[in-house]
Amino acid sequence: MPPPSNIQHLPATHPATRQRPKSPERVLAEAEAQWLFNEEELANTPSIQDGLSLTEERSLRAKGVNFIVQCGIMLKLPQLTLSTAAVFFQRFLMRGSLKRPRGDVPKLHHYTAAATCLFLATKVEESCRKMKEMVLAFCRTAQKNPNLVIDEQSKDFWRWRDSVMNEEDVLLEALCFDLTVESPHRALFEMLKTYGVEHNKRLRNAAWGFVTDSNNTQLCLLCNSRTIAVAALYAACRYVDVSIPDDKAGRPWWERQHVSLKDVRQAVEYMLANYDSTANKINGITASGGSEGNGSVYAALATPRAEGAEGWDSTRVRSASPFVPPVGSERRLSNTSSVGTKRGRDERDVGTNGDGEAGQENGDSKRSRRRSPREVEAAMEANGVGTIQGEEKARVENENAKAEGEVPGVGNGESRKPDAALAPDPEGSEEGTTPLLGQPGFIHFVTSRITSSPLPFPPTGSHIVFRTTSMDDDISPPASPVLESRPQPQPSLTWSTQLALTPTTLTPPLPGDKILLPPSALEALLSAASNLSADIVRRDLPAFDPYNSSSYSTYRAAEAQFQDQKQTLPYPLTFRLVNPGNGRVVYAGIREFSAEDGQVGLSSFLRGALGVEDDNAEKVVVDGEEKEERGPMITIHAKQLPKGTFVKLRPLEPGYDPDDWKALLEQHLRQNYTTLTNGEVLVVPGGRASNGKKEEFRFLIDGFKPEGADAVCVVDTDLEVDIEALNEDQARETMKRIAAKMTKMPGSKEGSSAGGEMDLFKAQEGQILPGEYVDYQLPSWNRTQSLEIELQAEDGVEDVNLLISPFSPTQQSKPRIDGYVFAELEGRPTKRIRLEPSNVELETAEALNIAVYGFAPEETQTNGHAANGTTHVPRHFTLRARHPDPKEPSLVTPQTSDIPPNEGDVRCKNCTQWVPSRTLMLHENFCLRNNLLCPKGCGQVFQKRSPEFTSHWHCPHDSSYGNTPTSHLQHDTFFHPSSVLRCPDCSTSETFSTLPTLAHHRTSTCPSKSILCRFCHLVVPQEGDPDVPNAEALLSGMTPHELADGARTTECHLCNKIVRLRDMDIHLKNHDLDRYSRPPPIVCRNVNCGRTLDTCSHSGDTRAGTKMGQGPGNDVGLCSVCFGPLYVSMYDPENKALKRRVERRYLQQLGTGCGKAWCSNEFCKTGRERKGMGAAVSTKDAIPMVKPFLDGLLQPAGQGQVGLHFCVDEQSQKRRGMAELLAAEDGGPMGKGGFSLEWCVGALEAEKGDLGEARGWLRNWAVERGEGRRG
Repeated sequence: MPPPSNIQHLPATHPATRQRPKSPERVLAEAEAQWLFNEEELANTPSIQDGLSLTEERSLRAKGVNFIVQCGIMLKLPQLTLSTAAVFFQRFLMRGSLKRPRGDVPKLHHYTAAATCLFLATKVEESCRKMKEMVLAFCRTAQKNPNLVIDEQSKDFWRWRDSVMNEEDVLLEALCFDLTVESPHRALFEMLKTYGVEHNKRLRNAAWGFVTDSNNTQLCLLCNSRTIAVAALYAACRYVDVSIPDDKAGRPWWERQHVSLKDVRQAVEYMLANYDSTANKINGITASGGSEGNGSVYAALATPRAEGAEGWDSTRVRSASPFVPPVGSERRLSNTSSVGTKRGRDERDVGTNGDGEAGQENGDSKRSRRRSPREVEAAMEANGVGTIQGEEKARVENENAKAEGEVPGVGNGESRKPDAALAPDPEGSEEGTTPLLGQPGFIHFVTSRITSSPLPFPPTGSHIVFRTTSMDDDISPPASPVLESRPQPQPSLTWSTQLALTPTTLTPPLPGDKILLPPSALEALLSAASNLSADIVRRDLPAFDPYNSSSYSTYRAAEAQFQDQKQTLPYPLTFRLVNPGNGRVVYAGIREFSAEDGQVGLSSFLRGALGVEDDNAEKVVVDGEEKEERGPMITIHAKQLPKGTFVKLRPLEPGYDPDDWKALLEQHLRQNYTTLTNGEVLVVPGGRASNGKKEEFRFLIDGFKPEGADAVCVVDTDLEVDIEALNEDQARETMKRIAAKMTKMPGSKEGSSAGGEMDLFKAQEGQILPGEYVDYQLPSWNRTQSLEIELQAEDGVEDVNLLISPFSPTQQSKPRIDGYVFAELEGRPTKRIRLEPSNVELETAEALNIAVYGFAPEETQTNGHAANGTTHVPRHFTLRARHPDPKEPSLVTPQTSDIPPNEGDVRCKNCTQWVPSRTLMLHENFCLRNNLLCPKGCGQVFQKRSPEFTSHWHCPHDSSYGNTPTSHLQHDTFFHPSSVLRCPDCSTSETFSTLPTLAHHRTSTCPSKSILCRFCHLVVPQEGDPDVPNAEALLSGMTPHELADGARTTECHLCNKIVRLRDMDIHLKNHDLDRYSRPPPIVCRNVNCGRTLDTCSHSGDTRAGTKMGQGPGNDVGLCSVCFGPLYVSMYDPENKALKRRVERRYLQQLGTGCGKAWCSNEFCKTGRERKGMGAAVSTKDAIPMVKPFLDGLLQPAGQGQVGLHFCVDEQSQKRRGMAELLAAEDGGPMGKGGFSLEWCVGALEAEKGDLGEARGWLRNWAVERGEGRRG
């Protein structure tokens, strides 16, 4: 039957004509071809269509690739991963825009896009990194801070993470999920092995460098990966002068890679055009190919634009040795040397062996031997190239050559006529000539001297010696260029203004040379700093070397860094202050930018140096009314000062002799000064002298190094200081005072005593000079009894005083006349201070600091020497401490009793003495004629016209009195000073009328009072505001420093909660309340078991097992482990079956035993044998032994319940034994301390038998026997 007409018969296909599947190479090539574009398409990318210029777009591409490279270095990623990420980035920018969103592709920042490409490439190349590490690398690279610390919970971390995760989908869609990337690095590596040149390090490194640098360009969008690899090897062969032999058929090596020579040369031109364009910018070559200047010579591995091989072999340049351009020409490179041999398709020779030796061309014509890199450098050094002397020599020779109208020649003094300077040599290179740069097989060594630069890179006047580095001994890509530069002047910040001086009352205290500027000054400084930052980057950026493949990446990275650099201010900021009124000049450093607009705040030092006072203020009239006062105008210039290395100081007073000049000056300058101005007076405060007063040293600044500077910076520098006397007289006076001071050192014969520790059983005898202190310490005494400190001066001296301060966490300073807690300052030879045990100041006292102070009646200088030069005589004293009789009065009271001591005695009305009645008349006649009773009522009797009566005094302001002028002066100095007293250590507005009130302030509310912080355990000032006390500090009993320091948190060692340090005491007291109310553990009824019924936990819960549903589950009082063998699932309301099982268990233990070697159960055959209690017990004897336990089996606890004796495991038995030993400590059950057995068993159960941990558990959670249970 014929088939239907609608069915067509197709001819049979022979198997030999079937279409074969495509090879993997072809599939990959076709996939790669869809991402190849022409130059027109590259010039019309989405970003360019949206408004970006071609230069800007390519700059952003380079920045993105550089971002990938920097992140890859930080993450230690392989080069193939970085290459894949760069290809993804270049491809993405052909679909997405950096200017605005396009379709479904949003606008992306080039850094974010580059980070996403790198994240995707790590997955594709199977070199994954943790997301945390990658985000950290992105943040550090974007902010250009390799040491940046990023918290995983910070906004920056999550912003980068979310951006990369979200934009990964956008990237995949833009790439059409085509993640196939053929890396030219793989193809290059295969070719090197195929042609047997993989061991040539220079060739391998050069080719690898060209391929790597091509990632910065769009070459991956113009050519496929194999073409790029062939082009890189082609350029590397020219670079290192290595030839690859043809095959047997005479085909060149690149044809074996199935690439076109035209495509290879086009890729080489595109690859090297980036080196050329970058170098042309440096050398001043314009876009049209010309140069700005006279006859610039630019030596580069460039390729002619002519088509065909003729364009590659047509031109040469003659250069026997490094070329030196004419002096005066700008923007040029000089001293260029290039040597090599010709390589070409039509002209093949034997080649070189890689060591710089040339073969014969066609075996006939001789070629000049190619010089090695070291030979070229030696020749350049011989001609003075790259050195200061060589440049000077070349300059002189060039001037002579210019005078003769010749073009300067090489460094040996030869010169050529202008028309022959660049004459071509069509026949080839003779001895001393070199073919044109760019021909195959050339290596070029360039030494550049840049005299000026048209672009913002090397600054004008810089002299840089720049050399290429040899890769003979390096297997890595070519190293960065080595820079040798002469010291250049530091670019300075240019800024000045004129501001009004803020009055002293409105200026906060400023130390040293610090000033306050308004915020507007900061904005102006940041604006001016942008130019300074640009100058610094231009100066530090090295010259571009077109022959080092790695320098391209270095250059582009530096250029990207320059473009992205933030405005930064120089450190430290220093200023030159000028007073226009008197012309005085001083230099200063900045404290902060918080002054009022249009005003400047100066420290007291700067005010004195500029000669300005608040009296010079002018009143500003606004709308006819005087609104405010404006101080004198100060001109301020930003001035960067050199780092000081040496300063000479001249003391303005003789006798300066501190213990350590170095530490004193270091501390003062570091904390207060940024600059030192020549000719100014430096005031350095010292410590307290032996007289208790603070010393002050005044120096004249007289010279610096570096020399010639008006001022220097003293921040971040090593400063050498010389202290030299003003003249010979001052030097002699200083030595005299130092010698006198040495003779009166503490502990010497003529000086004060050295002090030390004292005790209750031995009195301390010593001596003291007026104005000095002798310090003692009483470390221990009976805290339950009164303590009396007595000071007795010899010869009735009244100006020796007793000062006491407890040594405690809140009192760390030694007692001084302006800072003490207890004192006796009355004018009496004997002084006593009685301290009661209830005194609040002694609650936390670890010891008592006792000081003996000798009052100095005359004024003293700041260095402790007497003003009139008198010599003081030491006062002798005796100091003792004792526990007085409680019934003894604290002070000696005068006899006021009217009862006569003897019968018949009467009291004299004049001298109030008891005398016999029979001699009263004679006594009164003599007494009235010679004695005088003090009319002020003090009760003292003096002989008329005696010196004592003449010097006797009574204070008109209080009830004090004395008998010597010194005691009068002392009383007035202490209690009635001539001027109002202020605290020298703080800024309180409170004034003090007496020294005792000042001393009370300095030992109570003064912010500078030294305390031992209970949290940081350091001696620090207590801080706070003395005028407005902190209410929280007062209520908590802490100092303001402790209140702030206690805000830190820590973990409670009991409950693991986060608690503030200052709240930890209250938190632990809450734990104590819980401890007192915690029920004790219930021990298993088995006397051999070391478990509890409810299982104690590590956190102190004694009912942890029951709360989790793992209680004992029985009424017998046994733990679940001991009750397990007795459990049966039967109904037994009267517990008869339970008694039978208990009886059977006892009989079995007594009859056969448990067989465990560690058993110590007395009701077990094994245990009895182990303890030596006899053999096995028969059933007849065992039943009476067991019956008492069966009768009391169900008795409740506390009502005659008896213990049971079952065998247990070894660990439980050991815990029970350790618990009994632990409970027997501290007196056992009859003692007042220690812990009961149930707590000890629970502790060992909670800590798994660890005895040390169990003791800690008991201290934290258990209740001692003496404490009892509360609640």
